[in-house]
Amino acid sequence: MKYKTLMFIAIVVIGVGAYVYKQQDKAKYNVLDYVPADTPIFAGELKPFPIKEYLLSEPQLINPALSEKLEREFKESKTAQKKFFLSLKQTYYDNLNHADKFTTIFGLSKNIRIYFYTLGLIPVFKVEVSNPQAIWSLLDKAEKRSGFTHINHKLKKVNYRSYSLHMIDDINAELIIAINNGFLTVTFNSPYNKPKLLENALGIKKVENSLRDSNVLEDIIKKHGFKGNGVGFINHVEIIKGLTSKNDNQLAQQITVLNNLNSDNSVFNMLRSADCAKDFSSIAKNWPRTVIGYKNISINSAESTFAFSTIVESKNKIILNALSGMQGRIPHDSTKNIDKFIFSIGFGINVAQISHSITTIWQNIQTPKYTCPILADLQKKVEKKSDYLSIISLGANMASGIQGVSFSLMDYVIDTIKNETRLKNLDFLFSISANDPEKLYNSIKMKIPELKTINLKNNGPAVDIGYLYPELLDNNTKPKLVIKGKHIIAYAGKKSTVIVNDLAKKTRTEDGLYNMSFNLKRMVEPIIKDSKLADKLIPEELMFITGHDVRVKESFKVTSQGFVLDSYINNKFKNN
Repeated sequence: MKYKTLMFIAIVVIGVGAYVYKQQDKAKYNVLDYVPADTPIFAGELKPFPIKEYLLSEPQLINPALSEKLEREFKESKTAQKKFFLSLKQTYYDNLNHADKFTTIFGLSKNIRIYFYTLGLIPVFKVEVSNPQAIWSLLDKAEKRSGFTHINHKLKKVNYRSYSLHMIDDINAELIIAINNGFLTVTFNSPYNKPKLLENALGIKKVENSLRDSNVLEDIIKKHGFKGNGVGFINHVEIIKGLTSKNDNQLAQQITVLNNLNSDNSVFNMLRSADCAKDFSSIAKNWPRTVIGYKNISINSAESTFAFSTIVESKNKIILNALSGMQGRIPHDSTKNIDKFIFSIGFGINVAQISHSITTIWQNIQTPKYTCPILADLQKKVEKKSDYLSIISLGANMASGIQGVSFSLMDYVIDTIKNETRLKNLDFLFSISANDPEKLYNSIKMKIPELKTINLKNNGPAVDIGYLYPELLDNNTKPKLVIKGKHIIAYAGKKSTVIVNDLAKKTRTEDGLYNMSFNLKRMVEPIIKDSKLADKLIPEELMFITGHDVRVKESFKVTSQGFVLDSYINNKFKNN
């Protein structure tokens, strides 16, 4: 399972930011001086990240058997190049669960800064190191095991290693590894790169128009209310420039060189036509960036908490307003008190608005009429599917009045008797939010035979419905059906009853399109108490995760700024 790797990349690399603090402004070496303002991708940790405490607090979600698997792959591999990278990968995974060993082997201090960005097409990864010799020893060990070797070089006053890589289709490149100004740099070089590119990547020569000189990072932080710890971005405008122009930015220049080496460059020639450049640029201006940044961060050796937002920025008010109008009301928001719930998911959809919103979006996609062949063909295909609009409208009319649905599981017990597994003490809640819940319920029960004899009044008594599905529930679970305020609710259990009574008092609930939360520890506890059931439901390679305390929540909504995905991850692990 790659959860640990994904966490390390998402939180430490992608989920990091770029805010220039006064202390760093005064520093002699600032990485941002070497990052071009037109970089397509950037993520940076300018405020030191407590990597050691983070590793101590994080659940050990690396399968112990992974090391054996990597060792088998190493022995079966036939190339020195692959063996080299497998050796490094194995060292990484073998020590990731041991904070002291990990930071020592990789030459890291307790707090580090990390950057990832691109010089056009060329990726550059930088991490602050306190012991350079540890890096060289790590590489020497991998070389000795694999037989893969490097060549030493010197550029100006900086020593670096190059590893010749054989890629696909006889494309060769060099992996470049250097340590300069207290940072390990990992990047690539090729015969087609301009010489100054490597000087920029290794921190030797500053770029002419740097990210530090621009206000890009500060503007992102201010606009979206991010903390100064970190942000990252993908610049859609610069990527489109690179694809549709020959010389407008660094990316375009590099693609032009590669394109000239390709015998079949018809696709790029079309993309770089005047029509395509104009049409794609207009789209990019409406959807300029995807940004990510911290809303909150708290780390100590026993617990780590990250709250961050990913936003696809948009200036297309027509689409934003259409989608925003389609947002309904999620009956209850589990993300505000995650410890109450084992699992919860909700969708807010204003069904009455669906037809109008989709029609508006449909029309917007088809205007203006594009002249670029790729986009013009796409518009024609969309136009041919216009019949779907009437189907969507018909479906929406049948469910008119619905504002949202949600399901939450508060508690459960699993019992296995004579090889028969049953749920016990089920505490759950399923809710439908509606403008007129009585009218909606009367419409629903006409289509569900089991409900035809069950009559409900708003704020009236709850009706027992356990007799409908006795084979699924135990005697301690007493599911009921009720209408409270703006909600039709099916529920069972003491914890759910409290939420039901709370919903009756609400005239309006949370806006949004989607939210979800889960508590991993509470989710798996009832399963692992039954060893036979655990063996059946949880694969052996995932059993090691069952003792960890992880809470996750996320929500998605549309705002005036664009599409917003808010995420939250909390880890607690005390047996380091």
